[in-house]
Amino acid sequence: MKHNLLIFILLYFIYSVTFAQDTNKTNNQDTIYAKMDRLGVEEVIAGKVMIEEKVVGASRSLRKLEDLPVTVYVITQDDIFKNGYTTLTDVLKMVPGIRTSKVGSGFDGEMFLMRGLLGNVYTKILLNNLPLQPSASSTLGIGEQLPIAQVERIEIIYGSASAVYGSDAMAGVINIITKSTQNSSFANVNAVTGDYGYRHTNFIAGGKLGRNKNIIQYSFYGNQGIRRTLNITDAAHHRVFSPIRGIFNIPNSISDEAVALFLTNPANNRQFRTILAQNVPFYQGTLTTPIINDLPQESYLIGFNVKYRGLQLSYNEMYRADHSSLGRDAAFFGYQNPANKIAEKVQVTALNYTNTWNKLTFSSNLMYLRQRFDTQSSMATNYDNYGNAYVYQASDDVFGEVVVNYNLTKKWELTGGASYKISSALPTTRDLEKPFNADDYVPFTNHKPKPDALFGDFGINPQIINNMGGFMQGYFSSKKWNVVLGLRYDNPSNYQSQIYSRFAALYKTSTKTSFRFSLGYAFKAPSLTTSYQSVALVSRKFDSLTLKYGEADGKISYQVIPSPNLEPEINRSIDIGFRYAMNTNTYLDVSAFVNTVQQLIVATGKIIDTLQYPLANIQPVRTYRNNEATIAGLFGFQAALRSKNIVPSIGLSTNFAYTFQSGAEDLGDSRGELQAYRQVPEHTLQWGISLNPIKKLYLNFDNVAMSGWYSKYLPPNINFNNDLSAYFIKGYYTLDMTARYSFTKNLSMFLKVLNVFDEQYGGLNATGLDVDLRYTPQMGRNIQGGVSFKLE
Repeated sequence: MKHNLLIFILLYFIYSVTFAQDTNKTNNQDTIYAKMDRLGVEEVIAGKVMIEEKVVGASRSLRKLEDLPVTVYVITQDDIFKNGYTTLTDVLKMVPGIRTSKVGSGFDGEMFLMRGLLGNVYTKILLNNLPLQPSASSTLGIGEQLPIAQVERIEIIYGSASAVYGSDAMAGVINIITKSTQNSSFANVNAVTGDYGYRHTNFIAGGKLGRNKNIIQYSFYGNQGIRRTLNITDAAHHRVFSPIRGIFNIPNSISDEAVALFLTNPANNRQFRTILAQNVPFYQGTLTTPIINDLPQESYLIGFNVKYRGLQLSYNEMYRADHSSLGRDAAFFGYQNPANKIAEKVQVTALNYTNTWNKLTFSSNLMYLRQRFDTQSSMATNYDNYGNAYVYQASDDVFGEVVVNYNLTKKWELTGGASYKISSALPTTRDLEKPFNADDYVPFTNHKPKPDALFGDFGINPQIINNMGGFMQGYFSSKKWNVVLGLRYDNPSNYQSQIYSRFAALYKTSTKTSFRFSLGYAFKAPSLTTSYQSVALVSRKFDSLTLKYGEADGKISYQVIPSPNLEPEINRSIDIGFRYAMNTNTYLDVSAFVNTVQQLIVATGKIIDTLQYPLANIQPVRTYRNNEATIAGLFGFQAALRSKNIVPSIGLSTNFAYTFQSGAEDLGDSRGELQAYRQVPEHTLQWGISLNPIKKLYLNFDNVAMSGWYSKYLPPNINFNNDLSAYFIKGYYTLDMTARYSFTKNLSMFLKVLNVFDEQYGGLNATGLDVDLRYTPQMGRNIQGGVSFKLE
């Protein structure tokens, strides 16, 4: 139904745009409103980057890139169109210092790492300046549901921006700005097909109506993406799925032949079968090879945006579904059933009003975000007593904000604002035997469904929280200096009030050279899903002779219990940078940074309180806590060289980036200090080369190479001073190639070969817990082809 709707909307707007171009003339628009369309107040307060050719803005006035006192990177509409990017991680793969996982997890979708922190959680991700992370999880599941092909630009800001945005902006900010136009009409369409049943279609169409100041700008857009299966189970990856290697931490250095020889001993074979039957009774496969079938993906987007003078209304409905076992140990979570998926829909409705009077700019935002899991979302839980578990999650977030910007003088800008957010959420439920009844979640009430006969209310934790905050930021600019100082105060209902701060300064030694410094202090609030994570199983007696479980004994085997009193993690970040503009087409940006995170939230074991949980069978359970003794520190060096038209005759351009990162983590509990920062490679090289060897042909080569890293999960009984080779993942090199041929200015075709050399490599860990695969296998070689139509 939605596929047919997308096709209908697409055909209608192509017709409308074509007709409009024949009948309408381009109208002039008031200068103030044109500027407002290009630079909103949210960009002022966040110090985000916008590109108007070679111009960026950090305040109400437009500024050159060299004027910004923060480390920034911008991806333009042209970059995305030429290379056929469809997801946020496609875009971020070549952004300096960012590590991506195209295959991530069922709950988080595609994933990325920014300054050592998981970007889905620790980066503030915005769509047209409005936040996208729902309150239940505080994370954004990334797929093809975001309007990537429809953007005007994507702004990436490194370092803490919590002084403006609050706790979600610890690692940085990513702002996705969708396309608008000053033309009377436009339309863009892309259709892609590829290996493993991959199909993707996206479109955007819009324009403007009216004259002078009475102009309505509008756009409608949509995506649909389907992949039959992920090609991550090739022979070179089979060891990472082996249940015997996962449960018993058998390193890759031990050959398959050695493992097979060990299992030929009947006593050894019996021992391992007993352990598997006792811990994962619903596991399907052999001791060394699980059953793995199709691992599908699906997504869609429908959205619109309408502007009239200072008033803007937008709506986005985004759906994403990934196999729920992605990245998880095949012994504990099955890969045999393609229907096991985490599917979520996020709907965002927003109203914005912006106006400027002389030196004063006023902006207000009102947003409603609604997130729901599909009630059929489920996991193949091999460890429990029925082998399939349903899960549910829901969020309702109402956010209001008022921001005022005042130009005191030509050198001073002052920005202040206040916001209020109220959220109703149902954090991820415990494993359920049957689908959750969506009517049993009633927003903004404490309503709960009828208690379960055995589990009662365990794992059903509806929450209502609110936060009132305010911020103030000053921006000083002169011929030599640009300085930003900001403070924010938040008073949330679920933990103590917090104050965030940020200071940034830039000094220009010449028209080509500048030095900058920024310092940020931030907190990251624990997500409700982390605070209320709940896993419990029916307790049954195990027969070691038959290797089967018997009848229930009336007890509950609690695996994870809630920890509602978690406090925010604390972050301090320092960034020192240098920019040198060699000429109008080339600049070098070098930065050094230090990030430290304290009061880490860690998983820990404890003996369950039988007064609180009277039906518990006595055993250690897992929960979460803030460990005040823990600290994780990361320092790094990053150099990026961007150059366009080095050889104008063939349009040769290059983006080169090298990043060095090193750190240490003390996870407390007398485990010692790990002389590394988990999941972060020391060396990362990203080199993009593009050219037009002939007038109508565009070629692009994206090279990524990185050294090895340690897995996120390290066993609690391991001493960091011992050999950790079993948890060290080797580095890799990949090459992606894109060729696009333009038949006319409106019509082009492209061919993409991803992972040209079919490199078998690993991505980010799914959860960081002991149920993860040692690494998440990434896709092998994929070939895609498509056609693009542009009408402007």
